[in-house]
Amino acid sequence: LWFGAWLSVFYCIKVASFTQPFFIWMKQRIARLVPWMLLTSWLCSFAAAIPFAWNVDSVQDNFTAPLPTRNSSAMRTTRKGSLTLLIYLCNAAVSLPLILSVVSSVLLIRSLWVHTRQMQNNASGFRDPSLEAHINAIKSVCSFLI
Repeated sequence: LWFGAWLSVFYCIKVASFTQPFFIWMKQRIARLVPWMLLTSWLCSFAAAIPFAWNVDSVQDNFTAPLPTRNSSAMRTTRKGSLTLLIYLCNAAVSLPLILSVVSSVLLIRSLWVHTRQMQNNASGFRDPSLEAHINAIKSVCSFLI
């Protein structure tokens, strides 16, 4: 998920034509930042996977092992809390790259759409190959986003 999100961000920054200073700064430095972004996302994924690796056996035992008779409500709450924490961690690990990918895809579609409209206003022929390439790129990114 992270690699796909970074690919979407890289494509957006390289292709989109925004005039904001942040995008201009990113466009100049994105090639040097890609290895660091990949390393950071790998470390985030590894850090998010550690609790799952530690709790796989205990979460499985929660559903199969009988609860002790003494203080069973406290143990049940602790086990539910552990499972709830894992679910939140999993959702956070999945939602961050999803948000990055969706935002960069929407920005790219918007930029290509504006550029295509400008090209249509300045077009001299009926079927401009460059215009069709832009429309096909918009369709590709939309289908990937869907």
